[in-house]
Amino acid sequence: MSDPGPEIDLTPGEPRFTPAAWWRDIKVAAAFLTRLPIFGRGVSGGAEGIDDAEEAAFPVGDLRFASRAFPIIGLGVGLAGAVILILAKFAGLGAFLAATLAIATTVVVTGALHEDGLADAADGFGAGRDREAKLAIMRDTRMGAFAVLALVISLLLRIGALAGIGGTYSAAAALIAAASFSRAVLPAVMASLDHARAHGLAVTAGKPPQESVIVSLVLGAVFLLLLLGPGTGFIALLCGVAAAATLAALAQAKLGGFTGDVLGAIQQGTEIAVLLAAAAS
Repeated sequence: MSDPGPEIDLTPGEPRFTPAAWWRDIKVAAAFLTRLPIFGRGVSGGAEGIDDAEEAAFPVGDLRFASRAFPIIGLGVGLAGAVILILAKFAGLGAFLAATLAIATTVVVTGALHEDGLADAADGFGAGRDREAKLAIMRDTRMGAFAVLALVISLLLRIGALAGIGGTYSAAAALIAAASFSRAVLPAVMASLDHARAHGLAVTAGKPPQESVIVSLVLGAVFLLLLLGPGTGFIALLCGVAAAATLAALAQAKLGGFTGDVLGAIQQGTEIAVLLAAAAS
């Protein structure tokens, strides 16, 4: 078995809301959700790396607590895309090209982590006849027709929605809000659903405590409302929660729980829902 990466040095009973604890959680969350070499190396696998410690190369000792920082990492991912969006608009590029570059930036920053999960989940749900077949297909690194279609549709919907938002800064704000909230819902999914497999990194890390789930959801909702405004923000929040809940319920019904691929699909679905709500407002 390969080395899963350095463990986080935790002090029993250490307060979780100190600046040092928050900074540690942000670093762990960043190592998990992006390809940034936070601890000297990033995640070695795709989205399925969340379930397989043999394919992971980031610290896992504090992951269940660090999940509270997911919306903060999403904020950074969205900000990276927003900067490119604004620069592209200032350079004279049209809305579609600027949106394409912005979404491409978020994909690069995350190493297509969530897109990989969406693709595998689409293949598994589309081609698998039963639970075991679905899980086996999702572990297969080859891409089938359902995976390709899911990726194309996801990219088109995100780019199209972003390009359809009037105003450069409004579009930038929507991208940041969608990136943050779509990651804020993941700890709730991890805590509420069963594990679809009996082993892997998700099982080793444990389920996020209620405190982390609540903090993540509150942060994601606050960022969403501040960036989109109370009216559009509330509608986007409802759409995002509905998308995440629907996909989570589907995973529980079809797989008996979640995997890393399921989390990737939920992030993508939630981000699409928020962007579409922003575009329609």
